[in-house]
Amino acid sequence: MRGLVYLSVAVIAAPPAAAAPALKEPPEGPYFPTRVGARWVTETGGKEYAHVVTAVTHDGKETVVAVGREETVGAGPGKGRRVITPQRTVRVASDGLYLIRDFFGELDSRYLLLRVPAKRGDAWTGRLDQGAFWVRGKRTVAGVEEVEVPAGRFRAVRVEWDRDQPAGSDFRTTIWYAPGVGEVKIALDGRPWTVLRSFTPGGD
Repeated sequence: MRGLVYLSVAVIAAPPAAAAPALKEPPEGPYFPTRVGARWVTETGGKEYAHVVTAVTHDGKETVVAVGREETVGAGPGKGRRVITPQRTVRVASDGLYLIRDFFGELDSRYLLLRVPAKRGDAWTGRLDQGAFWVRGKRTVAGVEEVEVPAGRFRAVRVEWDRDQPAGSDFRTTIWYAPGVGEVKIALDGRPWTVLRSFTPGGD
């Protein structure tokens, strides 16, 4: 595109088989974090990225969440410095999640990412204009399912995005949204592309 505490038990015997990871139950609320400092570490295309919520403002019944990419620049021990580059702004409303800004700048109109309450079969179309680049297509809620990623297991809304863009590069993007977290997994034409490695919810 353009996402513990360990209990140690000593056992005097052969080590048991590893238990399945416990299902993570994010806090109730919108399908996106709304606290400053919330931080995702994801793996995308074989590379690791960190994103953090840098600002949260409330506008009537809606909440506007600004997200930046966190990087360390500079070489050598102790010489690196933390830099956060603006990446996107999401408006969290009672009827869904809207993208209102990406790394190219403000969008001409709000772009619906996820409609809530999520209902199987619910669908909508939209066009995302990003300067000279555009994406259009149809998003469909495929249902709610458990998805497992390095960060754990989540119950998430699965959205199928059939998209087309310049040069005829049409394909399907599948996105899983978990409450309080946002995207936990993204697949391109059925192949995993982005997975959540860790998430911290941020401060009050």
